[in-house]
Amino acid sequence: MNSERASYNAGVAKGQTQEKASNMMDQASNAAQSAKESCQEVIKYILYFIRV
Repeated sequence: MNSERASYNAGVAKGQTQEKASNMMDQASNAAQSAKESCQEVIKYILYFIRV
């Protein structure tokens, strides 16, 4: 019975860890996308002012 409980708890912990890791990856991906878009905007402004 104790080994079943330990196995269950290990499974729960693994699931929670995987979900947290997935959330962190999503946050990192969102941050990277935001940085990419910001850089693209800066490049647009730089190119605009170079042409003016």
